[in-house]
Amino acid sequence: MLNIGKLDLRFQLYSAATSENSFGQVVDTMSGGVYLYARRVYKKYDTVMDGGSLHGKSDLELIVRFNDSIKLASKLRGPIFSNDAATSIYYIVNGIEELGRREGMKLSVTRLIQQKDN
Repeated sequence: MLNIGKLDLRFQLYSAATSENSFGQVVDTMSGGVYLYARRVYKKYDTVMDGGSLHGKSDLELIVRFNDSIKLASKLRGPIFSNDAATSIYYIVNGIEELGRREGMKLSVTRLIQQKDN
């Protein structure tokens, strides 16, 4: 068994979908999927909280249990800080590294521009 540490942050995997509204226009939506528990490792964190918004760039590594549904360019939603009550933001998966034999994954993620919830 691979020891990947304490997985204490909850992230939700999102998938993109398109649909048509009542006017026949194509609308992009994201639907929530499975929950993942992860350990966050900061790679580059250059952000400032200003006026209630988070500005800057943050690159993270997330250590998660192996999951086939995670692909490159997948979107994850998770907390900014270390609890679920904190504001959630979206991340995009830039790189995936397998740890062990299908036991864990190291995800390189980048924070997306702030999006509004539906």
